Amino acid sequence: MSSKVYDIVVFGATGYTGSVVVEQLAQYCATVSNITWAVAGRSDTKLEKLLANVADSSGLEFVRRIPRVQASLERPESLLEMAKQARIVLNCVGPYALYGEEVVTACLDGEAHHLDISGEPVFLESTQLNFNERAKEKGVFIIGACGFDSVPSEVGVQYTMENFPGQVNEIESILRFSGETGKIHFGTWESAVNSFGQRNEVAEIRKKLYPCPLPPPAHRQKSRGMLFFDNTVSAWCLPFLGCDQSVVYRSQRYLHSKKEIANPVQFKPYFGVSSLFTALLVLLMGAILGFLAKFEKMRSCLLKYPGLFTFGLVSHEGSTRQQLKSSSFEATFIAKGYDRTSDRSAPPNKTLITRIRGPNPGYITCAICIIQAAVTLLRDLDKMPNEGGVYSPGAAFWKTGYLKRLQESGLVFETVPSAQEDEAEKKSN
Repeated sequence: MSSKVYDIVVFGATGYTGSVVVEQLAQYCATVSNITWAVAGRSDTKLEKLLANVADSSGLEFVRRIPRVQASLERPESLLEMAKQARIVLNCVGPYALYGEEVVTACLDGEAHHLDISGEPVFLESTQLNFNERAKEKGVFIIGACGFDSVPSEVGVQYTMENFPGQVNEIESILRFSGETGKIHFGTWESAVNSFGQRNEVAEIRKKLYPCPLPPPAHRQKSRGMLFFDNTVSAWCLPFLGCDQSVVYRSQRYLHSKKEIANPVQFKPYFGVSSLFTALLVLLMGAILGFLAKFEKMRSCLLKYPGLFTFGLVSHEGSTRQQLKSSSFEATFIAKGYDRTSDRSAPPNKTLITRIRGPNPGYITCAICIIQAAVTLLRDLDKMPNEGGVYSPGAAFWKTGYLKRLQESGLVFETVPSAQEDEAEKKSN
């Protein structure tokens, strides 16, 4: 890829999420002088306006001079030309089930690595099924789910495994949001609706993708049901219906196949809310969305009237930048496993709790995650898997400095002292 013009090209830069990625990339590159980048989209006028707005809001005058590349889904040749100029394309155009394959194909033809922020299992897993061999032949990395879906879960599992005093059998994650709620942008809602509508397709894809099952664990992780109160986080918890569980599974499966880990870790994600009323309301909304999204006509209604079906939570404008800055997330990981000398036929006898904290999850943390994934691909290529292909983040970045870069970019990783350690510390004081 020595003939490439740019290290990174942000495709879909003028969209809501894409614009946040550009803002965060500009801030990062203000401290790093050796990354060349450009923005891409269908309208040069909008790209120019975006760069001017970012320069004005950040005070970074160099942003006005960032190159602009015209590329659109309506003109496949423009996507190919974009890919030929880029080492890495950050694809911020969703829903990926509708628009992702064209960009992946262009990146393969143009020999550019492709990173996206998709949270859509059908797209992520069908991409692995359909393009993995070609990506290997080209030496190209296609890495999906590099945003808030599903990097915090991936690196949280890795951090927990690395700090566990023994062997991990299972991990639960509980995600909590805090600060001003703001609005969910319509593009995020559109991806969710389409993803729910495709849930029946996932099973068929997985039959082809995973013809051989993993070895059964000595102790199977139990589900905690649709609603429960967790004392660790003092919250009412529900299953997290995003792609995190399937993405972590893909990583664990790959790492086990390459003998990077002895046993795949079982993983179940949840999210927590402070009140039972809120939890019941979320359950109701999820049930409505899950049922209506099965039908094409009802999906059209969900997309036409997003505010009605989400009680005003979704809008075409999204949150203001101030609302983004005032919100944050915390993900708690509860790991159970064995100390180094335990009998694996007995139930797990060790527990470790870790946490990740960071800024606004859906957009700012999302942008940080994909940007640092790109930087890691540029800097740590020799520590990546030894051949191209379609990967999940946990598989691609397992041996790299990705986790450290996320820490340096504002994400906080910590282990939580056990009750016994807390008690001992109190006595010593």
